[in-house]
Amino acid sequence: MPVTFRQSLLFTLITASLMVYCMSLYNTLRHYVVWDSGMLIPDAGNYGGELAVAFPLAFVAGRKIAPVVAKFFSKKSVPVGMVCLMAPAMTLFVSLRLYGSEKFCVSVYFESVVLNMAAALPVQILIAGPAARFLFRKMMSPNLFCRGLFSLRGK
Repeated sequence: MPVTFRQSLLFTLITASLMVYCMSLYNTLRHYVVWDSGMLIPDAGNYGGELAVAFPLAFVAGRKIAPVVAKFFSKKSVPVGMVCLMAPAMTLFVSLRLYGSEKFCVSVYFESVVLNMAAALPVQILIAGPAARFLFRKMMSPNLFCRGLFSLRGK
């Protein structure tokens, strides 16, 4: 899909945004018994902070580490490699942000990692991945503003 470095940045930003939103929604719904429609809109401060960590981590992991991790599963399973890297890292970040280092509990962390990995893989494969590819293709269409900044010509 992405050909140039700028396109890789854009595609990673789209995918990371969708994954952070979906996983934030999943974890919010997992912790609350009563569901409210207000839960669909994430807190801007928390969402921005998580995206600020997830985007560079996903960009580096997606280009360098995930293809190596994916070789342990199969040649075409980069999403599995990304989930194996991102779920524990983001769960650690969010756990430390929510509970602080004083109240951080290792057993709760590992439970959250397992549940987040079990949810992140289907979200990545069925929701965020296809949606990111769709949005990326639409943004790269010749009629949109991104054409000049993210052109298909390599630079």
